[in-house]
Amino acid sequence: MITNEQASTRLIQFANEGRLITGKFHGAGADGREVACLLGSFDSSVEQASDCNADLMPLWMAETTVVLFDKLPTDAITPIGLRYGGLVARWHTVKPAQWDTILTKFLIRCVDDALEAARPVSEGKDYWPAVEAACKQTVAALQSGDKKELKAADAYDAANAADAAANAAANDAANAADAYDAAYAYANALFTFLLDQIEAECVIAESAP
Repeated sequence: MITNEQASTRLIQFANEGRLITGKFHGAGADGREVACLLGSFDSSVEQASDCNADLMPLWMAETTVVLFDKLPTDAITPIGLRYGGLVARWHTVKPAQWDTILTKFLIRCVDDALEAARPVSEGKDYWPAVEAACKQTVAALQSGDKKELKAADAYDAANAADAAANAAANDAANAADAYDAAYAYANALFTFLLDQIEAECVIAESAP
């Protein structure tokens, strides 16, 4: 089983040596040394998100890490890697309820961002009121923590609707290159937001008696 300390040490080493890559879990660099993605750097046995044991992090965190890391701009790979590595060594103190809080804040941020990204080209369209209402209902359900409300809000459909609207906004961009750059910048901002929430919960956990 991979420990938090082992994962942190290896990740920081890979980041400092410029051996972090996106798009695959493991590979060989030009000099023949092993290169790896964020999770792959933990251990050579990690070939997918589910290979990270539950004691290391929740599965949703591992899966989200892969998605966000693969979309980072090149100049953000090492800074994010170093920060992530530092937090891996600390977040073993974070309780399950705190991880739930982190996930809730992250999901709300995703829904809000999707809605605002789609708004400029979608507002006024026939489908927009339904998308906006579904997203707002989903956020309210997430904030309340009421499973019945969340089910009623149909979070899955709301997220899909928001994603479709956001894609429409991206496709409508005047310059495809600008849209591409914006997507990478957004991944960096969203990853940073997620790490901010984790760090805040680490501080709370570490200060608990």
